[in-house]
Amino acid sequence: MDVDFKIFKINSLYFRDQPAIAAEADLKSDRVYLGVVIAIGGNNCFVPFETKLKDNALLRRYSQWPVPSSTRPEAGLNFEKCLIINNFEYLTLIENPQIANSQKREINKNKASIKAKLNRYITNYINAYNKDRHLKEFIFKFTTLHCFHKELGLTQGK
Repeated sequence: MDVDFKIFKINSLYFRDQPAIAAEADLKSDRVYLGVVIAIGGNNCFVPFETKLKDNALLRRYSQWPVPSSTRPEAGLNFEKCLIINNFEYLTLIENPQIANSQKREINKNKASIKAKLNRYITNYINAYNKDRHLKEFIFKFTTLHCFHKELGLTQGK
């Protein structure tokens, strides 16, 4: 199945099985975790929808993609909280997602640009890791990518 840019929900079992990620992802017990899956470098990246992206120029430039709607003008995709989920037992495909048509159109018309920006974000994270700066650089300080070094092919030595 081609999963690129399909919308999924994360099953609660994922966070039970991945407690480190649950803490890093800033979970809220009443929240449904919807996101877009984007295939990057042999991994399936679950990029969550956020109702309100952080108002920060650096984050907007490097780790966010605005997807506003009339009811959620500050909504978007947040690469900072990207989860690499290669086991689809943890995901449920949403056939008819209840998101605004304007948001669907924004995502569909910008698939290549969104994918390129996410790929740059991950590549920049890997480069920061290799320079031992992944915990110091602002755009990576709170990223969930810290939990996915194995999937990103990063060594344990740093």
